Amino acid sequence: MAQAAGLPEPVDLQALCALARLRVPMGLQDELRRRLHAVLQSFASLTAIDVSGAPPADGPPTELLAEPSATGLRPDRAEPPMPTELALANAPRVLLNAFVVPRVVEG
Repeated sequence: MAQAAGLPEPVDLQALCALARLRVPMGLQDELRRRLHAVLQSFASLTAIDVSGAPPADGPPTELLAEPSATGLRPDRAEPPMPTELALANAPRVLLNAFVVPRVVEG
């Protein structure tokens, strides 16, 4: 597949699937490559948009600047951390002041 201008090197589907722990049947790999290429082309095409007249992004969108009471959220502020004993009080298993969780990743 020819590389389009502005696109990164072709994606190594096998390496990507290995990282994501996915198995893609051989019969679907070409279709997946085509779809992934189309997504990458769509993102690459965004560089062609003329944004020279757009105002600079100085901060969050104005709708995020509403008063907390208007959004139903509490104000964001630093607070002292929760005591360890309280954080671990309902944990099913604890070891050395930490949650014990089952292994989900091999290795």
